[in-house]
Amino acid sequence: MKRSRMARRWVRVPVLVVVGLLGCGDRASEEGRSSEPAREPPRPPPLACADGHADCDGDRDNGCETDLTSDPARCGGCMSACAPGQGCGGGVCRGREPTGLGGGERFSCAVLRDGRVACWGDDSGGQLGDGSARGGPGPVIVPELSGIVEIAVGGAHVCARAARGPVRCWGENGDGQLGDGSRQDRPAPVEVTGLADVAQVIAGRGHTCARLRGGRASCWGGGQGDAATDVVGAEGALQLAAGGNHSCALDARGGVRCWSASSSSPAVPVVGIEGAVEIAVSSEQACARLADGSVMCWTPGVATAPAAVDGAEGATLLFPRGTGMCAVDGQRRTRCWTAGRAVAVDPRYGDGTPMGSVGRHACAADRSSAITCWGDNRHGQLGDATRRSHEEPILVPISG
Repeated sequence: MKRSRMARRWVRVPVLVVVGLLGCGDRASEEGRSSEPAREPPRPPPLACADGHADCDGDRDNGCETDLTSDPARCGGCMSACAPGQGCGGGVCRGREPTGLGGGERFSCAVLRDGRVACWGDDSGGQLGDGSARGGPGPVIVPELSGIVEIAVGGAHVCARAARGPVRCWGENGDGQLGDGSRQDRPAPVEVTGLADVAQVIAGRGHTCARLRGGRASCWGGGQGDAATDVVGAEGALQLAAGGNHSCALDARGGVRCWSASSSSPAVPVVGIEGAVEIAVSSEQACARLADGSVMCWTPGVATAPAAVDGAEGATLLFPRGTGMCAVDGQRRTRCWTAGRAVAVDPRYGDGTPMGSVGRHACAADRSSAITCWGDNRHGQLGDATRRSHEEPILVPISG
């Protein structure tokens, strides 16, 4: 009997041990499974977007929300950001964003969004403003200028107006057009003496004028001397315009008065112009845009009556180009003409901001902030670091 009971107890002990081991194994197995990282559900495939668009935020609900062709923060790709001040056009980072453009006879300049000025092209008279009078292979930044809101580009000189502070000019100065009291060319900006409270600055071939905040017009260069002098008869000006050897002023009544830069003669009224809202002057034409969108032009310095320009109706903006004139209409089409020639649409300006120019080249800033130029390039005035002329617009690469 004892042996039988001992046998039964011997059988129970290993059973209990085995059961305990199985329990520990189960817990270890559960702990092992709980320590494994949770597997993420498979991601859906990327959205199939049209060319030039992408789903950069990963939110499928808003679709292909990013335009890779025009967004400077994602230019050409979700992780491709342009440098500060650059724009994006066609998926490529392009030039510094301009707020103003101006073209001389063989060079061009732009006011950049950050208040600096870039110039390119001929530098024989120091008109690029970098102090070297040697130029470079492309655009250069004019040093020691900041806060610039407007430039006036003449034949071979430039003047810049800051929101606060003096007007500074550089380039050729044989006619005193820099206003520093000398006739010495300046390859770097110098201050115009005797000016204060300037609201606008303009430039002709060899002279410069400023509209003061009180409405007076003050000019220098040409036959007007090398220091700023008020123009008699141009009081109460709302806008000034210059081209060649002439300047004009628009008054509050819509009348226009013009004068020659070759002498200190007073401004005289242009008979036949009433209700003007804008004026522009090239080397051979002066034009006024009337309130109804029509344009009337005349030859400055010649006793001819203003005549309406057929085909320029609906104009919203005027600007000079070479010896002729151009008008932008309400549909952003640019129409250009010269004296005695018909109006023609120039599609190269696109729907951007055009540049007034006295030379044989033209430039414009498109809506992606890119500056493009075309025409004569024998002096590098198109800004592409070559001397090859182009009939179609090419990009101006501005950096720095």
